[in-house]
Amino acid sequence: MDKKLLFNEALTSLVDFAAANANHVTMDDVKLYFKDLIDDDSQYQFIYDYLALNKVEIEGFTPPANNPLADDAPETSVDETISETASVSNHVESEEELSFIKMYMEEMEALPNLSKDEEADLIDKLLAGDTSVSSKIVEANLSLVAKIAESHRGKGVNFGDLIQEGNVGLMLAVSDYTESVGDFHSFISGRIEDAIKNTVNVQINSDRIGQHLADKLNRLDEVTKNLSEKLGRVPELDELAKAMNISKDEASILLKTSLDTLSVNEDTQITDGSEANGASDGISTEEAFARPEKDPLEWRVNKK
Repeated sequence: MDKKLLFNEALTSLVDFAAANANHVTMDDVKLYFKDLIDDDSQYQFIYDYLALNKVEIEGFTPPANNPLADDAPETSVDETISETASVSNHVESEEELSFIKMYMEEMEALPNLSKDEEADLIDKLLAGDTSVSSKIVEANLSLVAKIAESHRGKGVNFGDLIQEGNVGLMLAVSDYTESVGDFHSFISGRIEDAIKNTVNVQINSDRIGQHLADKLNRLDEVTKNLSEKLGRVPELDELAKAMNISKDEASILLKTSLDTLSVNEDTQITDGSEANGASDGISTEEAFARPEKDPLEWRVNKK
């Protein structure tokens, strides 16, 4: 499996583990989850930062006073250009998020820069197998992550998450870099961009799917109610499917989905195609699912 996928899976599993343990983990827990995925112990710093930002307490770890990801980092001056960027975006950023963005961007600007010769020397050592320089290279390029993340603000993902994903992409890029992939900065920039874009795309697709389903369930409610009033009885599955211009299978799936998302009146009646006169056999929702010969119709005709 791709190393990035393995890393992200480990990170997700660790956060889930922390949530099940009152948002508390030990440094040994972290190292256990990332065994064989971390080349240099100094890289754990970025995982600790990620967890700290997600309100996870790490026993044995104290965030540095100048950690730009820490919630209690000192206040800094306000960069007005950041507010201007947020004002024209579709994503509404809270005052807390705007404060974090301003603080983080200024922290990045304050980080010492490596000279070209210094960075070239570190990259040579990295290529020679000295993974101890990884953390210095990553730290020197955190501002690059911030700049790329800045360009993706307002797309449905908060800035903190963009930074986190970008930092993970940077760390993995440094770990994976070889001479064969070409220019170092082009390589890490591409990996950071890919990591952030993937996060944005996942969120956008999730939002679209959720909204699409919500629209269909709302349509289901509307058509069911209108048909019931028109027919004077609970409609049958094929009648509902025809009215919604969908297949019976899709109508059935929507009805099952509505069971999880909508409250169903306990005395809801269910019919099947054999009851042409509209009379109901009076079975409950649970009985309908237990009887495969019945269409599992979960109506909300009498919903409040």
